Amino acid sequence: EAIAHGFVNLDIINSAISRGLRSRFVSGNFDPIGTDPYSSIPYSVVDSLEHKLLTKQVVSESIVLLQNPKEILPFDITKIKQIAVIGPSSDDISVQAHTYHGTPSKWITTLDGIQSM
Repeated sequence: EAIAHGFVNLDIINSAISRGLRSRFVSGNFDPIGTDPYSSIPYSVVDSLEHKLLTKQVVSESIVLLQNPKEILPFDITKIKQIAVIGPSSDDISVQAHTYHGTPSKWITTLDGIQSM
């Protein structure tokens, strides 16, 4: 309906789908089981302290804050008395993990992260 009414262009949709599928093909999501070179890496390596530290570094260096006009971030936990975490998705891994197919040793929701501060 959106296409028929001119709200969205079919070329834009096709381009977005193509980008999403391309990344899945490159990462081996559609390869036969066992042919993915990463599938032979033991979980003990993937879940090692070294990999966890690297992941933390990559994530912290990848965050982009577009605006922070009132300088609320980073949180100063000595000044904040309450934080509202609203909505069922804040504590729902199935929503936050979405299409992630890995097996982490520990899931951390948005609510978990805020509560751990």
